[in-house]
Amino acid sequence: MKKYLIAVGIFIVAAFIWNTAYYRLGIYIDLHPDEAVSTFMKTDEKNIYMQKDGEYAPFEIRGVDLEPGIPGEWPSDFAIDKKTYLRWFREIQDMGANTVRVYTILNDDFYNAFYEYNKYNDKPLYLLQGVWISDYDMFSHMDAFDEDIMTTFSDDCRTMIDVIHGKKSLALSYGNKGNGSFRKDVSPWVIGYILGVDWEQYTVTYTNQKNEDRAKYSGKYFSTTEDATPFEAFLAEVGDKAVEYESERYKQQRLVAFANWANTDPFVYPPSVVFARQKVASVDVEHIKPSAENFISGMFASYHVYSYFPDYLNVMRDTSQYSDAEINERLGSTRWATVKYRTSKLKGPHIEDYVSDETTT
Repeated sequence: MKKYLIAVGIFIVAAFIWNTAYYRLGIYIDLHPDEAVSTFMKTDEKNIYMQKDGEYAPFEIRGVDLEPGIPGEWPSDFAIDKKTYLRWFREIQDMGANTVRVYTILNDDFYNAFYEYNKYNDKPLYLLQGVWISDYDMFSHMDAFDEDIMTTFSDDCRTMIDVIHGKKSLALSYGNKGNGSFRKDVSPWVIGYILGVDWEQYTVTYTNQKNEDRAKYSGKYFSTTEDATPFEAFLAEVGDKAVEYESERYKQQRLVAFANWANTDPFVYPPSVVFARQKVASVDVEHIKPSAENFISGMFASYHVYSYFPDYLNVMRDTSQYSDAEINERLGSTRWATVKYRTSKLKGPHIEDYVSDETTT
């Protein structure tokens, strides 16, 4: 009896150690190192393609953003249950959408419902999975290369990949991620990843100024062009590590995008906008290039547009009636010279070349 109890105890401890190592720490042994990497999604310069019946056909994403908030609960509580998700999925598909986009890892109820909804569905819903960076990480460090941002972001990408492949356990989380035992492999319906958030332009600017010697990155899956900024090199490195992890552990790849929005769009605006709205930073993902040889899936663009913010075009319209001399007189020569200097340091296409007077009225 004593030996039996010892054996049971050893088994329980071994099972606990294995579960912790495999599902929580992500430790694995690659038993098929020579297996070819596959993908069911591809892109070219203009289109997104999905593989069906062995052939790649154009795929139009008609999507719905899905967030973890529900009336009466905080979004960070992830209070939506499986039954509600299943109902929403039906309603989303009934309205003509074919894709849902989530900004961060949700509770396991979401992925269990997504798996159940799609498993026997001839016309499944697809998923764009995001990786979120908390406001605390971004504002408490500012430098994207800081270990608490860089390491956390990269680790969260690995966690996200394990989640969609059904090989992760997360305890009560720390604000920006759900929790649970993720055992459902939803990867057959995950078409791509959107890495990052609406970047704060002060984080981008500080990163670029502090790390002028880190404007270049050359990886197996992503590299930067000679025009890249340090912040864009940071994105390339995180994306490269994410694709590498999924390629090596799961032998799969998916589409990748880097989140962006107007506050850090790649355009150079007139000095009046630089002054009035502090438009001093840009992120241009065209400076991040995928490897044609190793990254067989592809990149796509993810750009957040809001109808109410920021109002750059309104400022352009309202200040266009004034000459530089008049603005100089109103602001003072020192302040105006500072704004002109900041504007001269910005690189990228000028917004005036892409919008007309009719656009800003």
